[in-house]
Amino acid sequence: MDKYYKIVLTIHLQHEFFNDGQYVSATLKALPETSLFLKNHRMILKQKKDGYVLLQEASVETNEATIIFDRTEIWFGVNFNDQHFQLRSGLNYDLRSLKIVARMEDRSETLITDVNVLPIYNSPEQLGKETNHVVWDEQSNLVFTPETESTVRFTGLDTGVYSFENQSFLKCNSCNEFDSVLSFNLDSKQENVVQKMMMPAGQYRWRYQILKKYSKAKTLNLIDENEVVAFEEVTSAENDKVVFISKDAVKLSQLISSSLVLYEQETVVKKFLPLPELMNARFLSPSDKTLVLDTFVTI
Repeated sequence: MDKYYKIVLTIHLQHEFFNDGQYVSATLKALPETSLFLKNHRMILKQKKDGYVLLQEASVETNEATIIFDRTEIWFGVNFNDQHFQLRSGLNYDLRSLKIVARMEDRSETLITDVNVLPIYNSPEQLGKETNHVVWDEQSNLVFTPETESTVRFTGLDTGVYSFENQSFLKCNSCNEFDSVLSFNLDSKQENVVQKMMMPAGQYRWRYQILKKYSKAKTLNLIDENEVVAFEEVTSAENDKVVFISKDAVKLSQLISSSLVLYEQETVVKKFLPLPELMNARFLSPSDKTLVLDTFVTI
């Protein structure tokens, strides 16, 4: 009987920041237990120009998979290979103890939000100092009770999302090397299910700090000639500095169409002000965690 490899799943790793949506630096790798499952069921994960495809050996005559299996959850690790991915996405969390967890389920596209950021607990001690924590799986089955089960039992739980005290967490012994993990429910009858993991573009207010070193201009206005961003002046603690901040947060984009000009009444003081850069991301103040992009200009 002739065999061929049919596409059972297509995975796109995307980001709202980029013009074409493609997160070309991101890479995908099967977690160890999934890698073993793929091998045992004659499946191959292959990288394409615009994402990844999962192939399974099937019969040319019947199009049925060579090895039939029941609906199974498979897990992959994602590395964004982008040192600015948290800033670019507006997600502020500790990479050492938290991970982005994307549960694709039956949706064609999953947009990542703060809700997708979960703690990683791989031992009972990480749940906290209490000794009465019990752990449930997503089917509401009790899978761990500290009174009757050992640490070895906890560390042996399959990769997945569990809960204790109504708090969800990720159990994954092999996720430390990844920026994110994602999962799919797969069965041997499906064909070319297309799934997209969409990272969000962060939203920042733009703050311009204008230092008056050479100009004696008194009343300044910062105007976006393309009317994309509107600014308001805020109080500055320094007499020789004028500070403007955008009235609303602006979504990051690879292509920014703003054209900023500094005016004193109807007179142009400075044209073509530099646009904000991601490396200058800040909190608005120590007590206000609003995200801002700072730009410094001397006139």
